[in-house]
Amino acid sequence: MKKVWIDAGHGGKDSGAVGNGVKEKDIVLTVSLAIKRKLESDYEGVQVLLTRSTDVFLELKDRTNKANAAGADLLVSIHCNAGGGSGGFESYTYNGTNNAATTALQNELHTEIMSRLKQYRVIDRGQKKKNLHMCRESRMPAVLTENLFVDVAADAARLKRLEVIEALVSGHVAGIAKYLKLQKRTQQLPASGTINILGPATATVDQAKEWARTNKAPAEFVELAKLYWELAPERGGVDPAIAYVQFGHETGYMYRDGRSAAGIDASYHNPCGLKITTGGGDYQASAHKRFKDWREGITAHLDHLALYAGAAGYPKKETPDPRHFKYLRGTAKTVDALGAKWAPSSSYGTRLVTEIVKLRGSKGAEKTETGNNGEEATIELNGKKICSGVFVNGLVTAPVRAVADALGAKVGWDGKHATVNGKQIIGSQLKGDVTYAPVREVVEAADGNVVDWIGKVRKVIIQK
Repeated sequence: MKKVWIDAGHGGKDSGAVGNGVKEKDIVLTVSLAIKRKLESDYEGVQVLLTRSTDVFLELKDRTNKANAAGADLLVSIHCNAGGGSGGFESYTYNGTNNAATTALQNELHTEIMSRLKQYRVIDRGQKKKNLHMCRESRMPAVLTENLFVDVAADAARLKRLEVIEALVSGHVAGIAKYLKLQKRTQQLPASGTINILGPATATVDQAKEWARTNKAPAEFVELAKLYWELAPERGGVDPAIAYVQFGHETGYMYRDGRSAAGIDASYHNPCGLKITTGGGDYQASAHKRFKDWREGITAHLDHLALYAGAAGYPKKETPDPRHFKYLRGTAKTVDALGAKWAPSSSYGTRLVTEIVKLRGSKGAEKTETGNNGEEATIELNGKKICSGVFVNGLVTAPVRAVADALGAKVGWDGKHATVNGKQIIGSQLKGDVTYAPVREVVEAADGNVVDWIGKVRKVIIQK
């Protein structure tokens, strides 16, 4: 397994270069996150590690210390530039070495990135050397890329275009893949029983409303089902039942229990967690798109799903979808395939499938024995019991610390909820001296996976 370290420059209190309505820290985070998604989804045998995945500040020494400790095979530090007159793209390595591997990495990166930027008339400022910390202190081949100038109006305008961001992402990915000689993933046919995203409605609006009511959704969420069934046929032909279930999942049935973990609510009219074009942290409200009304937000949601599914005519020129990137087209044609693509969790698609079957009334499908409320359940890791939980309303809750400790995660408390690896556990509740939460929420915050639920013996199988 090859390890690639992607360093998104600046962050938090350090905005980096600012100009023409563009902040360097936002652009480089968007590019870095997209590089990780695309490289891991398109190529075999590669793991992408990030210095930061949210808008946080880290010292330079902390960045290189982490990369060195991880034993990464290469490092690419992503930046934007300023003060460059006519603007353009350039790349850097450390001026104190002539390491052949580093030179090879720079050659591949620079060539692939510029080959994609030429069509946008981006100036090639060349391959350079400089005494830069990220390149000097890294123990592996390291290159720093300066991706256009935020204070040059023409470059800033380019950085606001989705297709230019896509070019930067795909150029970095291609350069890294060529240097590491990575193999493209082979496209596999959907497994029997998977659910296609595109197609006619597989349930009625009334079925959708009933499903929403059983999940104790507010009246506004229930009534919005009609808008999905109205808009879906004209937005790529997405099955509205799939999109509506995703709406429920992404918004907690439209915030029936309060705001989302990111601090957004129904006033955003954002049904699926779509971020602004430049992206940002998962728990950063300002990184999420605020739509003018539900019609616009649902249209954006359907367009984003249609793009993932590879619908004819997509990507569209006219869409309210702020992240309508061409490279996403056709990357997830089934609901199952959304796992680790739409959301970080590999089980994301599986959870949606479970709810879609429920919405359809489970017609023609076997129902899995799940247990009765209040029954004890066992949580197992690597064949060993780590703790017991309780089955309540379709969920197994268990002590947060017991599950997190078994997965090597750090547990905390923010005054209202438990945290695991710094992520707020929304479903956590204090009972006596012990905090309980749904097992899946804790496991995924700890970067683990729930791989099975054996209803007959009430056992949850997890893995790291």
